[in-house]
Amino acid sequence: MKRPLTYTLLVFAILAMAVACQPAQEKGNSGNNAAVGANETPANTPQADTPDPAPVDTAAAPAEAADTGSVAQDTPQKPAAPKTGVKGSVFWLEGNQMPSITPDGQESNRNPKGEKVDRTLYIYEATTMTQAEGSPPLYTKASTRLVKKVETKNGDYNVALPPGEYTIFTLEPKENNALFASEFRGQYINPVTVPATGFVTKDITINYKATF
Repeated sequence: MKRPLTYTLLVFAILAMAVACQPAQEKGNSGNNAAVGANETPANTPQADTPDPAPVDTAAAPAEAADTGSVAQDTPQKPAAPKTGVKGSVFWLEGNQMPSITPDGQESNRNPKGEKVDRTLYIYEATTMTQAEGSPPLYTKASTRLVKKVETKNGDYNVALPPGEYTIFTLEPKENNALFASEFRGQYINPVTVPATGFVTKDITINYKATF
């Protein structure tokens, strides 16, 4: 059976269009595959390790602050210096203290105070002669209140006391621990007045072995 020419030409035209479209489609698919391949990472390609961030010790800062506070609390405070009291030196004097003339007609040199000596000082409330027992200048005891007992150092002493009136004795071990005091003011034995401010100086000369 013969087909009309028009039909044959139509078939050839369709086949030609199909052949022409196939290369363009393959080219598009090839471009898409290349793009996908560029974005993919091969399975065997090694990945760089990213180090984990170092941990932050949040407890360190509070601990340091606490230590700082501890140092501030443990700082010792300097004690306030005493503002009132009595200070002075203790001397030992013995022997003949009468003036004498040397063979060349000169007056002999004498130390009116004697030499420094260490003693224990007994500081009482102001004490009168009727409030102490013994034979002046050595006493066995005093009936007034003992305020403070002080040891001298190289013959010197410095003791803080509230303002007021006091009597100072020295302890004499070679005299059965008698209390020595040889000065008087009225009825008061070896008195000293501590002022409202500052220190008063009171030197003591132990002279019960001296003659005048």
